[in-house]
Amino acid sequence: MSRACAETKAQVERSAARQMLRMFILILPRVVIRLRLHSLCRAIGAGFTPDIRYDIRLSDRQTATRQVFPLTMEPGLKKPSHGQPTEAGPAPLIAPRPSLGDEAYELMLAELISLRIPPGEKLSVDGLARQFGVSQTPIRAALIRLEAEGLVVKKHNTGYNVAPQLSGSRFRDIYEFRLMIEPAAAAAAALLATPSEVAALAELAEEMSALADTDTEANYSKFALMDGEFHARIAEAGRNTVICEALERLYTHMHLFRLRYHAAVAMDAVKEHDAIMRAIREGDGAAAQVAMQAHIAASRDRMQPYFNAT
Repeated sequence: MSRACAETKAQVERSAARQMLRMFILILPRVVIRLRLHSLCRAIGAGFTPDIRYDIRLSDRQTATRQVFPLTMEPGLKKPSHGQPTEAGPAPLIAPRPSLGDEAYELMLAELISLRIPPGEKLSVDGLARQFGVSQTPIRAALIRLEAEGLVVKKHNTGYNVAPQLSGSRFRDIYEFRLMIEPAAAAAAALLATPSEVAALAELAEEMSALADTDTEANYSKFALMDGEFHARIAEAGRNTVICEALERLYTHMHLFRLRYHAAVAMDAVKEHDAIMRAIREGDGAAAQVAMQAHIAASRDRMQPYFNAT
C-alpha cells in the first residue's frame, strides 16, 4: 500500500472515530457513560493513551455537563486524574453543578425550617413540582433525603407528611444526651484533630459566620445544615465512632432549628463556635469541653421559650 493510500485510510478512520463519539453524545441522554476507548483512541491519533474514560452527564433540564480528558497527550505522561495537576500543567477545574434533586432538597428544607410548610401537613409531589418548577423526579429524590433525616414521614398508600414538631420530652432528652457526649467529643478533638481537620473546621466556622450576617430564610436553613456538619466534624476529629453514629442518627439540628426562625439564634451560635474553635486550635481539651458544654446549654435556653409557641 502506498504512503498516500495509508494516509487517506488513516484520515477516514479518524473521521469515523470522531463521528462515533458524536453519536455516543447525541443518542445516550441522562446517563453516565464510561467507555474504555482502545481502538477509537488509536484511530484518532498516535500518542493518545487508550485507557481514557469519557464522563457525559445530562441533567433533567437536558443540559449536558461533559467532563472529558484531553484527546492528545504527550508520550510517556500518565492519565490525569480529574481536577489534578499533571506533568503538562494543572488540569482544568470544572465546578460540579448542583443536581435538581439537590436544589429541590434545599428549597424544601427552607420551607420546612421556616414553617411555611407546617408540621403534620400532607405533601403533594405534583404540587411541589409545580411550585418549584421542576419535574416530579427531583422532588421524590428530595423527599427521600428528608425522610431519612426525619423531617418528613412516608405513610403507606397516603404519601408524605411533614414530621410533627419535637415533643417536650423529646426536646429535653435530646439536650440531656448532647450534654453528656458532645463536650467529651470536643475535648478529644482538641487533643486528636489533625492540622487539616482543624483548618476545615475553621473554614466551616467562617462560612457559618458569613451566613449569620444575612437574615434570610434560605441562609437560615443552610446555617442549620452547616451547624450539624460542624458538630459532626468535631465528633469525627475526636475519633469516637459511637458518638459519630449517635449524632448522625439524631439529625437534631434540623429539628431544633424548626423551633424558631431568627437570625439572633445563628449569631449567638457563631460566637459560641468561636470559643470552641479557639480551644481546639490550642489543643486545650479541658477548655474545649467547657466551651462545648456552654454552647449546648445556651442553645437549649434559646430554644426552650419558643418550644410550645410553634
